[in-house]
Amino acid sequence: MKKIIKFILLLLIFTTSLAFAKPKESTKFLLSSTSLKQGQTLKADIYSKKKIKRATVYFNGRRFRCVKDDKYKKKGSHYFTYIGISRYQKPYSYGVKMIATFQNGRRLVRNKKVKVSNGNFSTSRINLTGKKKKLSRNYSQLHKEAKLFGQRFRTFTRRKFFKKPFILPTKGKFTTPFGAYRIYNGRPGSRHSGLDIANKVGTPVVAANKGKIIVSDLFRCNGKSVMIDHGAGVMSVYTHLERCLVKKGQWVKQGQVIGRMGKTGIATG
Repeated sequence: MKKIIKFILLLLIFTTSLAFAKPKESTKFLLSSTSLKQGQTLKADIYSKKKIKRATVYFNGRRFRCVKDDKYKKKGSHYFTYIGISRYQKPYSYGVKMIATFQNGRRLVRNKKVKVSNGNFSTSRINLTGKKKKLSRNYSQLHKEAKLFGQRFRTFTRRKFFKKPFILPTKGKFTTPFGAYRIYNGRPGSRHSGLDIANKVGTPVVAANKGKIIVSDLFRCNGKSVMIDHGAGVMSVYTHLERCLVKKGQWVKQGQVIGRMGKTGIATG
């Protein structure tokens, strides 16, 4: 009787140890970094050996849709998204919530942290004269164009069109960096939303990567401008052009000439 009880006890210990053994992780939740500066980009990846029906990522409570990587379907599932850290994002440790929903309805959730630090942006002082000075104070027009570009920026294509790293769109001198505090004629403006590259008028401007033209038009403040949708929520914008050489709806390859450098709109050259 004692032997039987001993055997049962050993069996119970053995099965209990199996129940508490750490299972092999079949789903991975990855972030490209846990420490970024204002203006940088965070990439979130969810890999699984099982079939994921839907994946979602939240940064500081804001929802980011994920793109399915079709090349990974033979191995399981891979979803990803890009999160642009705003130049205005306050330095802080932010929560990132990553959710994978499987075909059977089961959900896996992982919570991570990302530290955002100061971008240490420079200050750019610009003196405008004549029409450009007057235009820089036309706040209704500035707001109108910002709203239009904002709507285009919210375009989300559930495909990634590019495979290669992005390239610079032209050659020239870097004049005003991204995020710089703009001061027009002594009046504080917004932080610079792009990178200014200066060269001779007419210098070729090329597509930074493969994509579809979603804007090719003339604007009073931004001048002649082109916007490319590269898929997966990634856009690039080329403003103050002398000429736009592409049309809305057109597909372009990386390095393809899309316009000529200019100083249209509020640009000092």
